[in-house]
Amino acid sequence: MDIIKTLEKALEKYETREIEINDRIYDLYIVPQLSDPELNLFEGFLLIDAEKKGEVTSIKNYYAPVSGYTPRLSFVIYDDKLLIRDHRKNKHIIRSLNKINTSFKKKIKKAIDEPSETNFDALFDRKDIIEEFYKLFKNARNYLAENIKGIAEEEKREEFADSFMMQMMTLWYLQARGFFNNDDKYLITKFEELSQKRLDETGFKSYKEFLEYFFDKIRDTEGEQYYEDDLTGKVVVIGPAIFIGTEEEFDIVDIPDRCFYQENVTEKLINENPRRIKIGIPILNLFESRDWIEGDIDEYVLGALYEKLITEDIRRETGSYYTPEKITSFIAENTIEPYLLNSLNRDYGNIDDLIDNADKNDLIKLYHTLRDIKILDPAAGSGHFLESAIDVLVSIYRKTRNKALSIGLRGFDITVADEKGELKTIDLLEIDEDHFEMYLKFFIILSRNIYGVDINPSALKVARARFFLSIAKHFRPSKEGNDIFIRFPNVHFNLREGNSLIGYESIGKDKVDLFSFSGTQKEETEYIADKIILDDLKEYLESCSKSLRLKGDINKDIDDLNSIFSKNRIKWADIKRILQIKEKLVSILIVSLNSKQATEINDLLDRIDSLFQTKFDEKFAEEYNIPIEKVKELKAFHWILNFPEIFINSDGFDVVIGNPPYVRQERIKELKTELEKHYETYNSTSDLYVYFFERGIRLLKEGGMFSYISSNKFTRAKYGKNLRNYLMNYSIEKYVDYTGKKVFKGATVDVSVIVIKKSKPHPENEILVNEEFKLLQQKLDKESWTFERPEINRIKKKIEKVGRPLKEWNTNIYFGIKTGFNKAFIIDSQKRREILDACKTQEERKRTAKIIKPILRGKDIDRYFYDWNDSWIILVKSGWTNKNRGKKDPEKFFRKYYPTIYKHLISSAKRGKGRGLFERDDQGDYWWELRPCDYYHEFEKEKIVWQRITQRFSFSLVPKGLYVLDSMCFMTNDNIKFLVGVLNSKLVDFYVRTYVHQLGDKGFLLSNQYVERIPVPPITKENKNLVEKIEGLVDQILVLNKQRQFLIKSFKALVENIGQDRMNSPLGQYLKPKNAPDYSINLVETKKLIDDEKMGLPRFYKVKGQNNSLVISVGYDDNSVEDVIEIHFDDPLMKEFFHLAISTTTGKKNYRSKKNIVETVLSDIKLPKSTKNKEEDVKNIKNLMQLLEEEYKEKVKSEFSDSQVKTITLQSLEDKIREVDEMIDDAVYKIYGITEEERQIIENSLIK
Repeated sequence: MDIIKTLEKALEKYETREIEINDRIYDLYIVPQLSDPELNLFEGFLLIDAEKKGEVTSIKNYYAPVSGYTPRLSFVIYDDKLLIRDHRKNKHIIRSLNKINTSFKKKIKKAIDEPSETNFDALFDRKDIIEEFYKLFKNARNYLAENIKGIAEEEKREEFADSFMMQMMTLWYLQARGFFNNDDKYLITKFEELSQKRLDETGFKSYKEFLEYFFDKIRDTEGEQYYEDDLTGKVVVIGPAIFIGTEEEFDIVDIPDRCFYQENVTEKLINENPRRIKIGIPILNLFESRDWIEGDIDEYVLGALYEKLITEDIRRETGSYYTPEKITSFIAENTIEPYLLNSLNRDYGNIDDLIDNADKNDLIKLYHTLRDIKILDPAAGSGHFLESAIDVLVSIYRKTRNKALSIGLRGFDITVADEKGELKTIDLLEIDEDHFEMYLKFFIILSRNIYGVDINPSALKVARARFFLSIAKHFRPSKEGNDIFIRFPNVHFNLREGNSLIGYESIGKDKVDLFSFSGTQKEETEYIADKIILDDLKEYLESCSKSLRLKGDINKDIDDLNSIFSKNRIKWADIKRILQIKEKLVSILIVSLNSKQATEINDLLDRIDSLFQTKFDEKFAEEYNIPIEKVKELKAFHWILNFPEIFINSDGFDVVIGNPPYVRQERIKELKTELEKHYETYNSTSDLYVYFFERGIRLLKEGGMFSYISSNKFTRAKYGKNLRNYLMNYSIEKYVDYTGKKVFKGATVDVSVIVIKKSKPHPENEILVNEEFKLLQQKLDKESWTFERPEINRIKKKIEKVGRPLKEWNTNIYFGIKTGFNKAFIIDSQKRREILDACKTQEERKRTAKIIKPILRGKDIDRYFYDWNDSWIILVKSGWTNKNRGKKDPEKFFRKYYPTIYKHLISSAKRGKGRGLFERDDQGDYWWELRPCDYYHEFEKEKIVWQRITQRFSFSLVPKGLYVLDSMCFMTNDNIKFLVGVLNSKLVDFYVRTYVHQLGDKGFLLSNQYVERIPVPPITKENKNLVEKIEGLVDQILVLNKQRQFLIKSFKALVENIGQDRMNSPLGQYLKPKNAPDYSINLVETKKLIDDEKMGLPRFYKVKGQNNSLVISVGYDDNSVEDVIEIHFDDPLMKEFFHLAISTTTGKKNYRSKKNIVETVLSDIKLPKSTKNKEEDVKNIKNLMQLLEEEYKEKVKSEFSDSQVKTITLQSLEDKIREVDEMIDDAVYKIYGITEEERQIIENSLIK
């Protein structure tokens, strides 16, 4: 087959050597890059055509030795499938041969051709699989929602379609495990059978009708383990868990058969790019097109898909974003493991060391501590953090079990009820591995260890499905009856809906008269009329209570509940009694989760909660003076009511983890009054996540572990001061900063992970920063936290000691002009001429020209210099109209005084976005005026200008009379050239990066508050010579940059003047790399420096000369810059031509979707028009360059008559600019007294 040929061809370049694995001889393709002769290690690839399944299992379970000849990757063909195994990292993936698409083939080929950890990991990384499948999933979801009947509202149809497809996806997953008639294509088999029977006029009328029958049988909680008849075959009865949320709608909707399956669609889904598929996709075709279990789709991928089902609107509203697996695992490991070590009071570096050295008593203690650990995510969302916590717990439980077995220990007991409700004790050390993990997750981890709360019910639905799959992955129904299966997996017991921030946490005993109600007795009587009656559940509760040795009589408990609920006044003793009864019922429920009584007990608990929730809401409203309707609207969540076992027997949770929502303060106005009453960390401008910090720590018991990933703005923002002070009361263990790294797709926020132990910090407590170095907690400044290496901090302090903040330099820092409607007020030179030419008199033209000012945009700014692109601003100042109109009508007066301006503005009113020209916020007294500004006169001074949001720090020296837009700031000062030299230096770049706010892939937020903090040495007698040297070098660099611009513009003008049209031939037409167009003339040699297939978001292009070459680089959305293409030249003249031509078009880009980088560079960069004939183009280029030399020599003499630097080539100009730039850096280092060692530290940190 095609993939086998691909493998054989890719491997043929490697030498082979025979090796033996489990008595079989294989050819090992030895890879030099993976081998180290000094260590006697020779790794390579295996390609195996397996004859028996046992051989596949043997390779799948083979662990590579640490030396000798050994496989790194194995490619095993068996039964029309491909197994890829990474023997070092102990992971594998299985793909059906007929479902391997072009994208995956390329991954395989690249892993073999360019062996590296990155390329190996790419084989198992399923991000692209998730993205591809999700595109198809959305298509299928939309197709289903468009075609179902019975639900009128579009939004409700889409909600049902989401839930139903999740349900069907879960059933497909179970089908792949043999749950239904042991047929891994059961759902399609039945569709095809029914289609045939309908032709015979027998069977069900539609596939949906069959599903109704099928669902009824497999969710029947009263039936046997299996159900079998002629219509369904033999199927496992799985219980009601996965059907929750769709039952009512499913009964009333009509779903056409075409939404389920169509012939010849699956192949299209396998082979075509998801973006090119325009047809509606049936559900079962979608599922059939992918591998399941150990291939494309497993429980991890399904979890990630569920995560993506939270709509973008909900994400923006709730501020919830998907956290990468690597981070959720880090947080879970760094809270759970330290908590266990602290609880056991054993001095080991990690949990593995503890287990390896544990005796029987240690293991028993560890098991009981594990069994009782309580882990909370108060913003659980779709359960991603809790899923990672489950993985960490399973790993520790498994290691503990293995150690216990190795020393002959017994006694890891759990009590559970079977399907009939009879209690039995199971020793986890006496069952097989598959049963162990299933019982462990179901009866301990999900029911006792894991807790989650979220305000979004849709997200919790996803979490429940996710947890179901974490159990279902262990199910093994068998023909022989040796099933590994749990029938009633109600795994969502500890996932609750509510507002984590609003409501009671715990209730102190001092509140004796906490609940008292008056004036509502009539309501109260109606409220308690429906008493709790046990009926058939009574006998079971009595039996369980005795078996579990629970104190008291359960019947008496229920009588007490009814008595308490009938009171008008509830005391603390009553509250405690209710919570104790509820805790007892929870204990019974936990052991009963696999029994048919589980649903009844859960319903009973829900009933108690609903009755008591109202009491709590009423008291909460009374105590905090909040209308009861508001409390209900806010979905107040009372922790002690929902989780009494946490707050009665303990003082809180053991571990709190999560990713709190990032909701700006402007969007939580309705919450602020309540937040101010409840939180020490309150600040009127705080984002929502701040309060989740305080709530999370308050919910922890003393000694508990806490970790969030959140915006890191709290470490330096004014609104974070109260939170910083609050956190300093506890021991900060770790801090990991992700500034500048795009952690969350769709969010630009800079984030960090913090790990805290809820205990008073030791004076010598050290924070482990970025897993690299330690920092004394006491060193954190309460005004702003910075987490820096000691040597970085020492240099920073030295800079601050030598310099004085810019705000003390008598500088004035201002924002640029905000028009509120640039489409109208910003014009180009052509439009300016049209407006002026339309004036009827010279006087009118003169006064009109006076209010049209040249203006710079952000993209015009570079280091030291600017490149004005002929933009102008119509500057009608606020107050001008009323000052001059007298008693005339304002608009009529403006129209008469500036008729051509008025006409232009009116004609622009419908263009652009936002609130429009007339309704915009940023205006003066009237719509034609700009917002008030009392510093227009400052624009008439020489100034330093910079962009407020920028990818790199660039301070430009701008002359008098040039205005700037609000995307920039500017400053004025008497020592402007000295300051611009210092601000553009590497030293200031280094310093500012230690505290400036980064906006994800957008760059840095370089607003006034950050610039005015920059320390600049005062000018003294001692440093005056250095100051003057810096000013002189700035003059040089300005002249050089001006010459550079002049040369490039001269080249462009010459190209246009000699009739070669504009620069309109793509670079790829002159070059001939792989992705160049077919008509390329291959004028010069080209070397690609990145992979042909690399995708990304280019933001700008750069070109630089290196000896006889030019290197074209791409700047990406994540701030990184990468060399892409190197062009080699034999002829210096040819190099100069390309250097000039490419420099005219290397500008900023604003792509929204990923592009193929090589292709985009070759098409974006435009050169003078090619004749598509190599000889002719060479001739034209030489003629053009000769003309340029002649013209430029004359022009430069007159244009730069006072300059000592009259370099002619672009390369020499840029070399000289770099040389002068380095001289400025040298002088700046000297003026701050920076040593050579300190300089090296600074420049190394900038490289990182």
